[in-house]
Amino acid sequence: MHIAILSRNRNLYSTRRLVEAAEQRGHSIRVVDTLRCYMSIAAHHPSIHLKGQELEHFDAVIPRIGASVTFYGCAVLRQFEMMGTYVVNDSVGITRSRDKLRSLQLLSRKGLGLPITGFAHSPDDIPDLITMVKGAPLVIKLLEGTQGIGVVLAETNQAAESVIQAFMGMKANIMVQEYIKEAKGADIRCFVIGDKVVASMKRQAAEGEFRSNLHRGGSASVIRITPEERSTAIRAAKAMGLRVAGVDLLRANHGPVIMEVNSSPGLQGIETATGKDIAGLIIEHLEKHASTPRKTPPSQRLNRQLIVRGGGKRTARPPQSASPEEVTAHVSRQSPSGDGQRAGSVGRQHRLFSGQPGAPASIAARSLEASLRSQGQGDAATPGACQASSEDVASGCRCRA
Repeated sequence: MHIAILSRNRNLYSTRRLVEAAEQRGHSIRVVDTLRCYMSIAAHHPSIHLKGQELEHFDAVIPRIGASVTFYGCAVLRQFEMMGTYVVNDSVGITRSRDKLRSLQLLSRKGLGLPITGFAHSPDDIPDLITMVKGAPLVIKLLEGTQGIGVVLAETNQAAESVIQAFMGMKANIMVQEYIKEAKGADIRCFVIGDKVVASMKRQAAEGEFRSNLHRGGSASVIRITPEERSTAIRAAKAMGLRVAGVDLLRANHGPVIMEVNSSPGLQGIETATGKDIAGLIIEHLEKHASTPRKTPPSQRLNRQLIVRGGGKRTARPPQSASPEEVTAHVSRQSPSGDGQRAGSVGRQHRLFSGQPGAPASIAARSLEASLRSQGQGDAATPGACQASSEDVASGCRCRA
């Protein structure tokens, strides 16, 4: 396969590991700077360009789009999607995951465990908001924050009210969540690929810190997760529409609760803690799914038509063999009075599948002939109708009418 990684920095650990894993398995791979891409959005030939050149065809794309470039990065990814390229995580799933509030709304709809969360616009509602999440201590989060940035632990109701007012005064979008005391500053990162949790680790916050992010000085270790935690992680990734995801859980007294679903999870922490080849498992996922034949997008689908009229005009020759071909036959017939006037075009469209790759087009042709015959348009059809045999159709109909 020929694979692209959308990444602004080829030297990042995760990017380097994916390149190594792909090359070790015999694939060609190219790191593409997301912000240097630009697009031609056209009906018949959508394309992506980089430094004055149109990008070559890729069999699959692995997006490693940073939170700060989500909008443009997802626009580039959508262009690949429109071109029919397999993407590990699509633009919709990534966009959902980057909005913490939207993520929680989607997860709550699936009945998954979540911390009680409040969201409000008016400062007048702050007291109710604090009460809603069981009061202090509570957590205040920026909706767009990552790696623990924009997350505040308020120890008292008064402190919580002051922080919320300050954020609202800056027009920042925030949410307020209950603090899960029993988690004791630890969370669980479950790495999901497809419909499996392939690795999991416990992240423990540094002393004096409540955020367990490794970027904030937290430590990581292997952990055995429960069947309920495994199921929760898989369901969370599926709810977000992500094939590869890092699902962060807390162990609460009433069961696992989801803190976040990450669409671009880092590989360094999980590979170091577990010793597993996560990059290789991602490439293995591509091998299983990117090579599966997919429907060609309308923008690239060839308009293969076989037009058969009384005069035997042929405008296109059907392919000799291949994957499913679409052949449209427009058969004009004379009116019953035989005056030669067109009674109407029988615009019947037949979706013909030639079966296995390499099957002769005559199979499709015979199907077309049989279909026309069943509609009264076969060899003994109304005068003026096409009377082509299967061999005629296969070679591009030389109508004998």
